[in-house]
Formats: sequence, C-alpha cells, structure tokens
Amino acid sequence: MREQVLKEAKSLLRVSTMGVLSTHSHTMKGYPFGSTVQFINSDANQAYLFISDIAQHAKNLSHNSALSLTVFDQKSQDDPEILG
Repeated sequence: MREQVLKEAKSLLRVSTMGVLSTHSHTMKGYPFGSTVQFINSDANQAYLFISDIAQHAKNLSHNSALSLTVFDQKSQDDPEILG
C-alpha cells in the first residue's frame, strides 16, 4: 500500500506545475501563510519553486525554512463529476 501511494505521489509531481506553498508567517506569529506557486520538477523528483526575493514566502523562509508544498491534480478541478 505504501509503495503504491508513493508511486502515485511521484507520478502526480511529475505531471503537475502548480501547487500551494505554505510557510510559517513571520508577521503573524503562529499562523501559516499559503498561496499558489508554479514549480518544475527534476528527473530526481525534486520540485524547484519560482519565488521572488520580494515575495512574502521568501521573507518567511528567511526566518524559518520549514515549508509544505501541496500538489493537486489540476485536471480533476475541471471534472464535472467531481464538481457535482
């Protein structure tokens, strides 16, 4: 089961280009800061994020390097069966 989930996660990462990047807010202590970001993947399943030095994420990361990248299947967002 775990191997199948890992395989599916790597597959999703390979075909995705958008995700939600979450960092620890520096200006609002104790709160997360999240927004959509574009990224690319290497052949080694490493995500490279497009973040400007003036972006709030970059400022947050300079104070706390912890982050989370939530990747989702963008095609499923347009699926009428999922939207109900």
